Amino acid sequence: MVPFEHSAVVLYLVDESGVVITNIFHGRRNYAALFNSDG
Repeated sequence: MVPFEHSAVVLYLVDESGVVITNIFHGRRNYAALFNSDG
């Protein structure tokens, strides 16, 4: 997860074949909800 220009967050996956951008959260989208664990 990397902040981008103070208004977006980029989620990415790095593996042996390269880098894959998995999602881009811009503005008020709640990316923190991805890290909540209900069990």
